[in-house]
Amino acid sequence: MNYERTVNSIIGRVGITKAEAEVMAKYLDDGLHIEIGTLWGGSAILASQAKPGGKVVTVDPMNSGWWLSQDPVVGIAPSHEIVNLNIERLSGCPVQSVKGYSTEYLRGHEPCSTLLIDGDHSYEAIRADWFVAREIAESYIFVHDYDELHEGVLRFIDELEDYTWYRVDQAGSMLVFGRHD
Repeated sequence: MNYERTVNSIIGRVGITKAEAEVMAKYLDDGLHIEIGTLWGGSAILASQAKPGGKVVTVDPMNSGWWLSQDPVVGIAPSHEIVNLNIERLSGCPVQSVKGYSTEYLRGHEPCSTLLIDGDHSYEAIRADWFVAREIAESYIFVHDYDELHEGVLRFIDELEDYTWYRVDQAGSMLVFGRHD
């Protein structure tokens, strides 16, 4: 994984810190990795670089928030075309960008090794994403933006009682959950 190269080369920005990318890379394997939430494709690209023998799928409806206005950090709006260009230029293994709602796309999806939840940060959305993710992820679920700026994520995780999954690790606002055997 080449965090600095990706940060310096991506159109837009990478939405996770180097420490968050490293903790995620630590738990990735060569199986399927799915990401809920795309923005500029940065975390999916970093995941692909960390697991060159695997496959990454990122899913986002791309129809609200910054997709319709602009990312205030970089001053331009993301688009599916820009995401695909970033993926084409910077990915390590195959990455597929899916334009769609996570709960619809993932319901009944084949199992994946790992899954990142970093889409809509409302309580209701992360709750829906968690309950779909827990059914298809076989090893680890990553949850990004567990901090005071994202009250929905913070509240859901703090209230979570899911005895199939337990906290394994954390870096910054990235939590790692492992599945109990």
